[in-house]
Amino acid sequence: MDDYSRKSKTYKSKYSRALSSLYGNSLDIDFKASKTSAIKRKKKDRPEQRLQIKIVQWLKKEGYLVFSIPNHGRRSFWQGGLEVQAGLTAGASDIFLSESNNMYHGFYIELKAPDKEPTELQYQFGEEAEKRGYKWAWFNDWDIAQRSITEYLVNR
Repeated sequence: MDDYSRKSKTYKSKYSRALSSLYGNSLDIDFKASKTSAIKRKKKDRPEQRLQIKIVQWLKKEGYLVFSIPNHGRRSFWQGGLEVQAGLTAGASDIFLSESNNMYHGFYIELKAPDKEPTELQYQFGEEAEKRGYKWAWFNDWDIAQRSITEYLVNR
């Protein structure tokens, strides 16, 4: 709800008249801001995001070139169209490790929350990446991810 204490007197007057015409003159409108108006929201648990942050920070600390592929989030129809034209690809992995080894050009990493698996589009993206000489894997656990990425980097 808007904080009407910050609105101009003209706005308040016109708004009050509009409400009165709709609901009658018995309205008693308090335009002062409520001190308890802030809605306390429960913090969302984002295990996939926490895992991604941990992996990216670890790899950057070790000096590797790694970056995220921001391929999620809500967009308007118009913004989504622009993003697709600019290269947004459904199913693209969350992270790309831009370090080659003796078998692959780089490593696409898909991350999931515990008890979750990649979508069909994400599996298809992984297959296409592997056809082109890139490693692709998905993880929902830090220890397994760290072990697999370390094995990939050792084979350089």
